Amino acid sequence: MATYTHPVTGEELEYIPYVELDDEQRKLVDSSSEESRVDAGRRRLGLDKLVNDPEWWVREAVAWQGFGLEKLVTDRSGYVRWEVAWQGFGLDALAEDENLFVQEATWRYLEKTGMSLEEWVRANPDKCALPENRRGESERSDLESAEREER
Repeated sequence: MATYTHPVTGEELEYIPYVELDDEQRKLVDSSSEESRVDAGRRRLGLDKLVNDPEWWVREAVAWQGFGLEKLVTDRSGYVRWEVAWQGFGLDALAEDENLFVQEATWRYLEKTGMSLEEWVRANPDKCALPENRRGESERSDLESAEREER
């Protein structure tokens, strides 16, 4: 058993890494059936393997668990990125996503929080996907001060 911290809620969650699965659990994760792999993801079995699954809805089940959001925020599937947005991660990048449904999920999440995107970025640098927004508040204010001095 291993734990990961949900990047948005901060909750410590348990999952069973692929190497620790018993034979029955491994069959689910390695199944040719997408439904079985989705079920494994929902049960937090082998998330470390399923995050790289070729099927988008398996990766979406992983994102729904709040696992691997740092990777899944750039997933090729809009469905997966939509789930990442609803998890409240990477909104700085997803607000300008090529997929309009991902953009809408981002703006609806922000609406639910009562924050503008700029306020959310300032308050959540640890949940940002874009490197320029991942700096801490003190680093950002130091950088802004240095930029003002250059002018």
